Amino acid sequence: MPTHIVVNGLGLTYKGTIGMSTATIPDVCKTPSPGGPVPIPYPNIASQSTLQNGTTTVKAKGQMIAVKGSQFSSSNGDEAGTAGGVKSGVNMKATDWITYSFDVKFDGKNACRHTDKLFHNNQNAANLSGVIDPKTGKKYVHKCGEVGSYGTLKNQKRTAGRFERDHVPAKAQLFAAAKKNKKYQGLSPKGRACVLAALEYRGLAIVIPKSPHRGYSPTCGARNTTSRITSDSSSPEAMKKAINRDLAAMQKHLDAKAKNGNETNKACAAAYRKAARKARKQDPQRMIKKAVAECEKKYGKKRKRK
Repeated sequence: MPTHIVVNGLGLTYKGTIGMSTATIPDVCKTPSPGGPVPIPYPNIASQSTLQNGTTTVKAKGQMIAVKGSQFSSSNGDEAGTAGGVKSGVNMKATDWITYSFDVKFDGKNACRHTDKLFHNNQNAANLSGVIDPKTGKKYVHKCGEVGSYGTLKNQKRTAGRFERDHVPAKAQLFAAAKKNKKYQGLSPKGRACVLAALEYRGLAIVIPKSPHRGYSPTCGARNTTSRITSDSSSPEAMKKAINRDLAAMQKHLDAKAKNGNETNKACAAAYRKAARKARKQDPQRMIKKAVAECEKKYGKKRKRK
């Protein structure tokens, strides 16, 4: 499945590419039998050639691009399950995306990439591996100072055991701040879980070497105490101070390492300084409010006791 169009380090999915999505979670469909319908697990496969609801104004090599809301219109492998999926009630139906790029959009919609997760047969099954990533000749390993949403960074490259993706602010602080939100408190259990999952994925993160992160970050491991989490998440101002504290601590250590003349260390310190400027501009409260609103719309509020 060769392609040279890359988004977030992953191959862009568009109608001109040759690829298949195969469900990793079986497509359990009710299958007619003399004793009545029997649920049987089937494979389910969808082809990129059936892409629909893609872009109309922006094209990749003249073909529509897969974006949030796009589908592979049909699938196969479960033909015998004519009584329908145990959840969807149908067979041989659409495949649609679960994940996608949060920072690259076409026609105003999030771009879909190879390895993004997909539902199969109208959400009766799922492919948690995504379409196989194209061979571009690159080794997808992080570099110090890369910055973006945690989920995007995690999807696009490997740490190779040398790097870690550091949430800024720390994930525990971000979660604690969300739990103080009145609307979050009014969500259903699924809604609250949805918010935390969204924050983990969308939370800004910076790629840093593993050893400095674990050795010097004020919020890594046991150093991130309950009292520190409570204090850092007590107000937007406290969160801002915590962000500046964490960034300054890491920058101080990276600058010290850079003084030894090692070009790699110098590049890392410079890249981190640039990433830190972006981290200081973020608005965690705005991200929390957006996640709460989206998850409330999707899952609703918790039921009131009678």
